[in-house]
Amino acid sequence: MKEFIITWCIENITYSWHKTGEKIVSPTFVAGPIQNSSWVIHLYPRGESLGDYLSLYLQRGEDEGPSDLAIDFEFAFITAAGNPYAITEFCRYFAKGAAFRHERFMGRHEVFFERKDLYLPQDILTLRCRIRTGKGILEESRKSFGRTRLDIE
Repeated sequence: MKEFIITWCIENITYSWHKTGEKIVSPTFVAGPIQNSSWVIHLYPRGESLGDYLSLYLQRGEDEGPSDLAIDFEFAFITAAGNPYAITEFCRYFAKGAAFRHERFMGRHEVFFERKDLYLPQDILTLRCRIRTGKGILEESRKSFGRTRLDIE
């Protein structure tokens, strides 16, 4: 089994001006162990179409890897204590340029109000996406970190 772990921090998330249907796009991550495939995450802070939820997309880029790629992946928030929380797991085939959406990843009220101290330490939302191929013993694992800072006016 091979894995690639993306950690993406979004600073000043409570100042997000994004409306329903508007997204924040992560930097592009190149997953060496996953046949040098490239990936981006899209976060819709007010949902893609349902404003009461955060929506997430995982999108494969137009990379040099195979035309179709079977992966297992999971999304999770990383809490103030550094632990993964609200983990959701999926198995999918991704063609180049294809995306998977999770329209109701987490309720906005829980993230921004009820459990803000858990999810948004120092006004930073941290997402993790773990991508895996194969089964059995972990042979190779790499990590990549990205940061997006929302401007405050």
